[in-house]
Amino acid sequence: MKKQLQQIILTTMLSVCIGLSNQVSAQTFWTNLNSPNTARYYAIAHDGTKMYASNGLAGSPYAQFYYKQGACAWNAITMSGVSTATSFNNIYCTSAGNLIAIGSQGATTVAFRSTDNGSTWTQSTYSLTGFNPGIVEDASGNIYIYNEVGTNISFVKSTDDGVTFSSPNPTFNIKYLTATGNTLYAVKSGVSVWNVHKSTDGGAT
Repeated sequence: MKKQLQQIILTTMLSVCIGLSNQVSAQTFWTNLNSPNTARYYAIAHDGTKMYASNGLAGSPYAQFYYKQGACAWNAITMSGVSTATSFNNIYCTSAGNLIAIGSQGATTVAFRSTDNGSTWTQSTYSLTGFNPGIVEDASGNIYIYNEVGTNISFVKSTDDGVTFSSPNPTFNIKYLTATGNTLYAVKSGVSVWNVHKSTDGGAT
């Protein structure tokens, strides 16, 4: 009798655990932030206070920067300094508190910088070709932009918070890049074996 009672208790507990597990699995852990749904979104960033989102092409009603702060609604940002030929697919909030948006104008990768939460933008001048640019910042505030499908110079570096960029190593092509402290880790492109490389001098070697 005691053994049967133990089996009943065990079976009941197992059923409860399975039921709870199914309930947890069925829950939705992602919350819709009710972003404006007039277009597809290509980029998102957060500076610790505001959240920024872009739906790609600049200069049209369906291509706009938006920001959201706390529980408030999304607000459209009226941008100036960006041509309608520019498409954005990445936004980054720098440690200095400014915004960098990177994308393309045709086959050329471009970067724009804003110091007033996205209202006005200034284009940075540098040479990169390709699409899908990524952006990384190290602990010293150096900013790196790289292209996964770039050719020739495939990554550039800024030491002035995105005002200007230059190539630390024109012969080293990067497919992926990340930073831990001031150490960079990269996967080199254009080779048959994609090994991981490490740089402790800002990408120079």
